[in-house]
Amino acid sequence: MKTKVLAILLCSAVSVCGFTGCSNEVKDTDASVSISEQNDNTNYKTVKPPVDGWTIEELLSVTYVCGKQLSYPINLDSLADGISLDLDNAFYGNEFGNADLRYNDDFLGVCVFRPGSEPTLPPESIKSITISKEDSDIAEQIISNGIKLGDSIATLYECFGEPDELDETGDIKNAKYFDKNDKTKGIFFFINSSDDTIKSILIEG
Repeated sequence: MKTKVLAILLCSAVSVCGFTGCSNEVKDTDASVSISEQNDNTNYKTVKPPVDGWTIEELLSVTYVCGKQLSYPINLDSLADGISLDLDNAFYGNEFGNADLRYNDDFLGVCVFRPGSEPTLPPESIKSITISKEDSDIAEQIISNGIKLGDSIATLYECFGEPDELDETGDIKNAKYFDKNDKTKGIFFFINSSDDTIKSILIEG
């Protein structure tokens, strides 16, 4: 429950601000080739970190939620079958809504979305998704370039390269990988400072 509250606060903070692994062996091919390759061991696509930075399309192309590869822009149709928003208990602000993301009725994470024309209708698009290790027993609920919740910060750097920004507040580090052309989009990894393992992953589209 504590982590769920943290996830909600993270999503809300990102919205207010307007911004919000590969396997252990990184492929040595160039990004344009490896972007279409599959990792034989996991069936999840991984790429070598681009030298000139990531785009949101590249980031999402190596990110899977409940086994389904994401695409840009993010909406409910682009998510795996069985994923839904708990709109009955959603919170609505001036511009965005905030609701639990569920997978086959089990809590998966927290979602910030742009509401449809009516509160009960599916959202027009999804602004961000936050998934946290302690909130779900769903296996491999999120994998991004081979990185999973609970992986180490060292493995993260191997698979994503050095972050564009690394913030530290209290006992949490935030490794940020922005779209190189638009810093309102990207993927954030929230890391426990005590053991340097990934606690939450936030996708900002």
